[in-house]
Amino acid sequence: MMQALESTWTWERDQPLKYVLAEEEWDGEPTVWARCAEADGFFVEPAPHRKRLTLVGCAPTGRLLKAAEHARHRPGEPVDLGALGLIVDFTTPGTDPEKDPYGGYRDDHWELLAPVLTGCSPSGLGASLFDLVVEAGVDGPGWRDEPADAEWRLFNGPGGGGLGACHRVEGLYRGVPASPPMRLIGCEPGERLLPRPAPDGPVRHLDGRHVTDVPGLVCAIGEAVAGPGGHYAQCWHVLRGCPCGGDLPPAPFTLVWHDAEVARRALAEVTVDTEGETPYVDDVLRLLARVGITVELR
Repeated sequence: MMQALESTWTWERDQPLKYVLAEEEWDGEPTVWARCAEADGFFVEPAPHRKRLTLVGCAPTGRLLKAAEHARHRPGEPVDLGALGLIVDFTTPGTDPEKDPYGGYRDDHWELLAPVLTGCSPSGLGASLFDLVVEAGVDGPGWRDEPADAEWRLFNGPGGGGLGACHRVEGLYRGVPASPPMRLIGCEPGERLLPRPAPDGPVRHLDGRHVTDVPGLVCAIGEAVAGPGGHYAQCWHVLRGCPCGGDLPPAPFTLVWHDAEVARRALAEVTVDTEGETPYVDDVLRLLARVGITVELR
């Protein structure tokens, strides 16, 4: 969302154009989703949200260990922790880390804002472990489900040194309230916001007759997945080495790629991988398979 500049954005209406809802594409060019005369809630600060967390089976080190000892010997006396960072490492669902060590793992990064240690007790998971109760604001992917079999590592704030590890953090995932809604007033929707039928079912069809460059391929995949003018939400930076592993679709499906040889011939010399060795189409096929999409070339 950006404020409209008269030299860049216009519309054929009597009201002044004040805001433009736009997205920057891979080539730096913006795609306009909507033009608006006004927006309500754009400059509203989100309400702070604090949660009560339990660091289960925690093996603290450094200043976190000192804080735990303080809380254990002086129950009821809160301890200001200053700043805490948390990284949750886990296996990417549907992958085999032994076969794909690069894309087989993911990590969630959390920041605990103004954390206060309010309780410390011996943990039932080990004689030298503690269960720490912390009240803090949270900043991280709270909309996700908690990953299974994860490794939880604590840090002295984001990017800081290690402060130990724990078995899990109860109360962290889910339950983070969404940001206040924003209302677009006097809105002229672009093509992507207009209702359109989207493909459904276990099989989608990609029209490959005109796929002769990278933007054309991205566009064709988007329309196959989301309908005319549609967009396939994927991290294409994975092809250049992004460690996220790619975005999984809501449900697996089969993508029938018609006239696939058109893209193979046109993009035969295009490579974006770090070593510059793999044809672009092969990298795309590998990414789609990794996120659970079965591709049939025809």
